[in-house]
Amino acid sequence: MKKGQATIELIATIGLVMLIFIVVAVSALQKNMESEYIKMFLDAQRIAGSVADNINAISEQGPGYYRYFSVPAWIYGDVGYNVTCYNNFVEISWGNYTWSTQIVTSNARVYCLDRGLNVSNRVFNRNNSIEVTCHRPNLRVVDGSFKPVSVEGGENTTFSFDVEDDSHVASGVFIAEVVGVGNISVGGLAAGEEKEVVFTAALSSGTHLIRIIIDSGNIINESIESDNYYNATVVAN
Repeated sequence: MKKGQATIELIATIGLVMLIFIVVAVSALQKNMESEYIKMFLDAQRIAGSVADNINAISEQGPGYYRYFSVPAWIYGDVGYNVTCYNNFVEISWGNYTWSTQIVTSNARVYCLDRGLNVSNRVFNRNNSIEVTCHRPNLRVVDGSFKPVSVEGGENTTFSFDVEDDSHVASGVFIAEVVGVGNISVGGLAAGEEKEVVFTAALSSGTHLIRIIIDSGNIINESIESDNYYNATVVAN
């Protein structure tokens, strides 16, 4: 009887020890998960804060000002993330979590953001509209560069417009399409370079809308694709 009782007591003791071990292990695991989340949250908060600080600085500097910045490839734990702007906030999202911080302007947009400390993104103040763009070219027609806007009807006329790489990354060769006239091959542009593009057309008398599409073949991966279109009005007498 004493031997059986001792066995039961031993089993009960082992069970109690195992239960205590499980409770301690689960508690330690929970604390570790909480610690990992806090580290992840602080890293995400730091990245969003960096983007917000750059937007605020350039917004306050005024039109024409810009600066470059880089962000990590991942947040803590090799977790991917996304950064967007809405109203007066910069928001970062990762997994099932989001966090936002306030900025001084409601007129900011993140077109794209390249991650990694070896590439640079740009914050640019374009007429008090804040653009966040990534490490890619950005092709566009220079505003007001199309000429002439008044011609003789029925006569061959040489038209021109300036195209620029409005970014900090050089572009390769691309096609500029003048709708209804034809395609023009444009050599690669250095970062910030402008180049004149020339074409000839005869317009009948009247008012004509000249539509230009930059990189019509979508050869260049740009930071902003929506500014590849330009319209000019020409009056032929």
